[in-house]
Amino acid sequence: EQKALKQNNVFLYAWALALALLLWFFFGSEFELERKKEVYVPLRLQNLPAKFTASPPDAVTVVAMGPQSRLESLHSDDLKAVADLSGVVETGSYDAPVRVEGPLDLGLKYKAKFPRRKVIIDDRTTALKTVELFTIGDLPKSMLFDPKHALITPSQVKITGPKADVGSAHVRATLGLQKLSTPGSLPAEAIAYGTDGEQLLSVTVEPSQVVVDPRTLSAPTLWTVLVNPSLRGSVAPGYEVVSAQAVPSQVELRSELPGALANVSRVSTTFVNLDGLTATTRVRVAVSTETGVTADPPDVDMLIKIAPVRAKGGNP
Repeated sequence: EQKALKQNNVFLYAWALALALLLWFFFGSEFELERKKEVYVPLRLQNLPAKFTASPPDAVTVVAMGPQSRLESLHSDDLKAVADLSGVVETGSYDAPVRVEGPLDLGLKYKAKFPRRKVIIDDRTTALKTVELFTIGDLPKSMLFDPKHALITPSQVKITGPKADVGSAHVRATLGLQKLSTPGSLPAEAIAYGTDGEQLLSVTVEPSQVVVDPRTLSAPTLWTVLVNPSLRGSVAPGYEVVSAQAVPSQVELRSELPGALANVSRVSTTFVNLDGLTATTRVRVAVSTETGVTADPPDVDMLIKIAPVRAKGGNP
């Protein structure tokens, strides 16, 4: 009888073990030990009275609790941390309660690691600011641009935010010069910056986009032309000018006036006075150009070779 009882017990133990393994196989995750996972989540603000602004911490730590296999499926984008500011009545530091929301289908529990967070409250104020133009990049060689002549519409924008930030803020529209391949207006985002040059995320700009008319011009046409020497006067008796040559013999002309260079093939220099010269001379002279036209280089050397007059027959 005892032997039969022992056999029955062995059978029951084996059956219980098999049943436990079977249950673990199908429902093992339900019996996992509770684990914790900390996730950094941006803090959102709700119910702030309209006359105030708030500067919250960038993020708060959220603690998720549950089976490890489910925690692994949780991402920071799945969570939302909200601070309720309905109790704010004055400026200063405010301890805001933090509420956490997360996906219900994962069967996890969520809470803020610190149930209250300090939020700095300031008076909300509004001001008009003139939009400054800031340029980046390189201007295409085919265009000319002067920031002083650019037109921004609207020239002023309304900014709203904490009184301290609004007072010191300046608004800047950034224009990429590489976009100025053809004349025309371009949209640009208007952003508020602090005195340290960093963007003021606490300040809103309205409108947030302006239109910049850079007033660009097509780059002037470049021409390479010959330089003609300009001489006047007479060398000393018994001498003659053998040759007169500009060094360099060519210059590059540039003009912003349409058509100013269309028919120009050569330019002259300022006059060189030959009176009384008896030897080869080298002088620096300016290149003569029309109004609105510039030469590069603006000056050249004039080499004037002078020699005794040769007698007829080839002998001096």
